[in-house]
Amino acid sequence: MFRPLSWLPVLFIVGFSFAFYFLLDARWVMFLIGMSTGAILRVVSHARFAVIAWPITEQVTDWAKVDALRNKEIA
Repeated sequence: MFRPLSWLPVLFIVGFSFAFYFLLDARWVMFLIGMSTGAILRVVSHARFAVIAWPITEQVTDWAKVDALRNKEIA
């Protein structure tokens, strides 16, 4: 499921690093850009792994228990 609000911290870091591009020393800028790139790549790799692993996860999940837990939380 795509949740746009979960991308706000990443977008904030990226915007922050590029905003200070003209204000800070180039070493700090490269560090911040590297951190931002690493965070984005980590999110993308986790999403790719979740998509790849979903068929196995779906087979081993006991959906009756999941529905029971979900209904218990709602009530």
